[in-house]
Amino acid sequence: MDALELAFLDEGPRETPVVVLLHGFPDSSALWRAQAAALVAAGFRVVVPDLRGFGDSPAPAATDAYALPLLMADVLALLDRLGVGEAALVGHDWGAALGWVLAAYHPARFTRFCAVSVGHPSLLWDLSLTGVEQMERSWYVWLFQFEDAAEALLTRDDWALFRAWARHHPECPRQIAQLSRPGRLFAALAWYRANSRPRAFAEGGFSLPRLQVPVLTVWGESDPYVGEVALRDAHRLVDAPCTHVRLPAGHWPMLDAPQQVSALLCDFAAGRLPG
Repeated sequence: MDALELAFLDEGPRETPVVVLLHGFPDSSALWRAQAAALVAAGFRVVVPDLRGFGDSPAPAATDAYALPLLMADVLALLDRLGVGEAALVGHDWGAALGWVLAAYHPARFTRFCAVSVGHPSLLWDLSLTGVEQMERSWYVWLFQFEDAAEALLTRDDWALFRAWARHHPECPRQIAQLSRPGRLFAALAWYRANSRPRAFAEGGFSLPRLQVPVLTVWGESDPYVGEVALRDAHRLVDAPCTHVRLPAGHWPMLDAPQQVSALLCDFAAGRLPG
């Protein structure tokens, strides 16, 4: 399957450095609205796509349509269409997982990378490093594998289970409205089914080339879903400056601490890492 034409926001001066912002589950490009505005005000051009299956982008009806190589192709094709040769890259949640892969395999396209809330994939599921704690935090990943059953459980009784899981999300009703559209919950869960199959973890997890670009990792210290270690220790797999920042926030720091995250990203885009 070819790359899809994603819906996207493209704002800021045309001839200035570009920052690409990738959202995760269960969000859309709207997640980054405060940071996008701050980056544009700071003089950057900002590209914020609705990733495949989310927002106003197409949502294929096949699980395999959400495999990482296709998700990568979508982002690269969007940059090609916009004439963007290189950019700073920021990702949150699944957008961070996708960002790690893009930055690892395409260092010529991405000058630096900021991962928010999700650490390096090779570390995240390394049980010798994260232990049982991360498995307990990520119980929902295994639930989401069960097609039809997961959809039924999440939506039953006016989305009661989803509301309980997403109780930390500052905009849970907005996400339910988005996922209630035909085919959208399947598409969102397909990201997990195509890329988080339990057998892959049992066989040794996820291996990437070492990153060759500067990296900033950001973690909210009250994040209930993802532990700190795979973000904090990412420097072990990065052959460039790598800085870790903790914030008084949950899994969505851009919503919990928007001004702090905006300031961090403006410094990051300008080539200034904290510390």
